[in-house]
Amino acid sequence: MFAIKTIKYLFEALFVYFSFLLIFLIGLKNSRILFSYIFSKIGPVIKSTNIVNNNLQQVFGEQDKNTIKDINTKMWFNYGKIFVEYIYLRNFKDKNNHIVIKGKNILTEIKKKISQLFLFPVILLILN
Repeated sequence: MFAIKTIKYLFEALFVYFSFLLIFLIGLKNSRILFSYIFSKIGPVIKSTNIVNNNLQQVFGEQDKNTIKDINTKMWFNYGKIFVEYIYLRNFKDKNNHIVIKGKNILTEIKKKISQLFLFPVILLILN
């Protein structure tokens, strides 16, 4: 039993390492597309669809089978994208070019006002 689990984990690790290498070679955009498709096809086979369907039924109540299947497929597509983005987390953090903030000046003003609101009671405590 121990040997079977060890071999299974070895193949899973090799799959992940090979996937990361492939992701690195073909880039973020193409990897998202490819691995979304792979996860949508392999995911339901590997993970029990009964668990996913029961969870969806608890959250959304009774839905028709097409709706549940659509949500399930989109979930696996999203997992594929997350898997790909994992390797690019450092780039996202360092470059910060994947998010565009509109109205940044408004956020800066709000931040100043909030810091003043919290600073004023502290000044009053110090003066008393």
